[in-house]
Amino acid sequence: MDLMGFAVASLQVMLRQVFWRPDVVWVVAPALFCAPAAWAVARLSGVKAWLHIQDFELDAAFELGLLRGKGLRGVVAAGERWLMRRFDVVSTISERMVMLLGSKGVKSDKAVLLPNWVDISEIAPLGQASPFRAEMGFPPDAVVVLYSGNMGRKQGLELLPQVATLLVDRPDIQFVFCGNGVGKPDLVQSCKGLPNVRFLDLQPISRLNDLLGLADIHLLPQRSGAADLVMPSKLTGML
Repeated sequence: MDLMGFAVASLQVMLRQVFWRPDVVWVVAPALFCAPAAWAVARLSGVKAWLHIQDFELDAAFELGLLRGKGLRGVVAAGERWLMRRFDVVSTISERMVMLLGSKGVKSDKAVLLPNWVDISEIAPLGQASPFRAEMGFPPDAVVVLYSGNMGRKQGLELLPQVATLLVDRPDIQFVFCGNGVGKPDLVQSCKGLPNVRFLDLQPISRLNDLLGLADIHLLPQRSGAADLVMPSKLTGML
């Protein structure tokens, strides 16, 4: 409902853009709810409409059980296909996801591979220990295991407390879970009483490189049902 509310609230802002005649109207999904307004503005402006898909959010919602019902899925899938076919360009971030576009009725001459990237002038290996180590009181020889990213329901975050519990008798291994999202309260509750787990809120972009440099080991959990539907953008920063 929050995504639908954002789409409705942003509609009047989008419609104002018709008057300055943009060259192209670009919309990123999630949230697909915003795509109809972007398409409408493009047509009213007489310009190209470009849909870029970071996640196939509707497929993921059904695969992960967040939405249920064969009939509902059929209706949602038909609406998604109808909408996608109306865009002049549809891009996504992996080869498997480009193939999925074809199954949704997007013609090959409209489908574009546009993978995520990382700015290596901003994200690069540190020449010294991350300042986060001292700030968090970790000894120099501690092994820091980091999850940094959205704490939603598609990530499979319930695995993290299990791993930390198995290693609770190894004080030399410390876990840091950084980020926010709807799944964070459950994650915090599951880690209650674990002395080897620390939580950080989402950090400003100016501290992202120091945060990534904190880790000796990066964690990237992913539910198997969403493997071909999403490509975690955090991977390039880790690499």
